Amino acid sequence: MFVIGAEGEQVLRSDDSEPASFDPNDVMEAFANGDARYMKYKADNRSYMAFYRPMENTGWNIIAMIPESIVNRETATVRNVMAVILAAILLLGISALAGFQYTIIRPILRLKNEANRVKLGDFTARVPIGSNDEISELNRKFNEMVLTIQELIEHKYKLELRERESELRLLQNQMDPHFLYNTLDMIRWTARLEKAGKTSQLIEMLSKFFRLAPSNGNYVTTVQQELEFVQSYLYLQERRLGQTFRYSLFMDASIAAAPMLKTTIQPLVENFLKHGRNRGRAVNRITVKCYAVSKEIWLDVQDNGRGIEPGKLEAIRHALRRGRTDERSAGALSNIQERLSIYFGEGYGLEIVSSTPDGTLIRLKIPDRADGGEIEDGGNNRT
Repeated sequence: MFVIGAEGEQVLRSDDSEPASFDPNDVMEAFANGDARYMKYKADNRSYMAFYRPMENTGWNIIAMIPESIVNRETATVRNVMAVILAAILLLGISALAGFQYTIIRPILRLKNEANRVKLGDFTARVPIGSNDEISELNRKFNEMVLTIQELIEHKYKLELRERESELRLLQNQMDPHFLYNTLDMIRWTARLEKAGKTSQLIEMLSKFFRLAPSNGNYVTTVQQELEFVQSYLYLQERRLGQTFRYSLFMDASIAAAPMLKTTIQPLVENFLKHGRNRGRAVNRITVKCYAVSKEIWLDVQDNGRGIEPGKLEAIRHALRRGRTDERSAGALSNIQERLSIYFGEGYGLEIVSSTPDGTLIRLKIPDRADGGEIEDGGNNRT
């Protein structure tokens, strides 16, 4: 560093290592020709960076001479440091992008693929749930939604399948309905004209039985109509069996119009007559009671038959609690339980309340959606 006086003389020279051939006047002249505060200067075959600054109120000037090699070395150091910093930032960015792809993009793409499977009808599609973040919560809700859709589809499919099977079995054992009804009516009126009152009543009950049976895909009826259907069946059976069989039907008038599925009580009655009668009794009796309990309708079918063996009873009850029954061992119970639970939902269906050597009590539970109404007596209360 040099301090140059007002007349161009060297007032101060800080380092003897600075160029011996340095002429301050050359530098001062160069700075005087422009506004620059630094310049390149060559002396003793070396390049320098010369920096100039005037000292106010003295007329003196300060000139600093720095070898260009030192400046370049410092610049290279800064450049290298910046390169390292940029490389580190780049690596961090790549790592962050990879992490973003792994935690966000990949799960979303996986969810999209599973959604496409559902769109094509594959309701077994599920998305794995790994953690408790927002993506996992989204996956959890997706799985719950697909499961709900699958259950609703199966619910509807099972109901339609069961009803179509029932209709098919019925159609296989029937002639053309209108022809059958008209023929039965003709025979009934013929019997009346011939004053055969009992025969006419039997034909009337048989005609009512066929009219109320499931047909044309209509499987929903009312409590009143279902009891009329059961009444016609039991009336015919009572006439067939004579003094060895009696029946009674009771219903709260307030639930007469409540909807229920057709042929849910009649199979229980038929099952008793085929398999449950006690041959040692003089009179086998069955009683059907329909009444409201809170927001439910209970339909009790009670007999005085021989009951169900304890081992078989426990197996049937266990199967009913699981929502499935073995049709080979449970008979009509399996079909009724499944139809009621499918149509009305969980919590409704069939229950074996008790079964002893003195008889069995079976209860059907359905929701109470009655609009009022009253069933005709028509011999419903018999003793």
